Amino acid sequence: MTREEQSIVHLQALKGVLSVLKPQIQPTMNAMSLQRDQIENKTAEFNKRFRDQLVEYHQARKKLEELEMSALHRDKNVKVLNDQLEQLTLQLDEVKKQIREKGRSMTDTTHLLDTQRAVQRLKEENREFDILIGVLYHEVTQARKGEVKIQSEDADSDEE
Repeated sequence: MTREEQSIVHLQALKGVLSVLKPQIQPTMNAMSLQRDQIENKTAEFNKRFRDQLVEYHQARKKLEELEMSALHRDKNVKVLNDQLEQLTLQLDEVKKQIREKGRSMTDTTHLLDTQRAVQRLKEENREFDILIGVLYHEVTQARKGEVKIQSEDADSDEE
């Protein structure tokens, strides 16, 4: 028997073994293909979910930065208003002192009445500044509470 004939015999033997093994292997191949498809689907779902969470995180981070800038701006406004209030208070004290000194030596009360009106006007402005400072303080507090809420939502989403 020649080599070619031996090769043909071996080839036929392999074909016979393959025809016997193929029905046994086919269910395993089908199951593996199905599992591969399931894994690919789950991978796609995970990628989409994490991509969405990443976008949400970046949006929340941007909002937090905006809130921080807003709070910083409001803090500056409160400081300016406090400084103005302090200046007005000093002016009011000086006017009161001048009124007391002039009130003792004055016989004409017109200047005294004008000064008292000015003092009254300063008191009203003082009250208005107090209210404005209270409103700004409230806004700053609310902005900071919003920052805490966003940070806790970020922490909750990170835990998931």
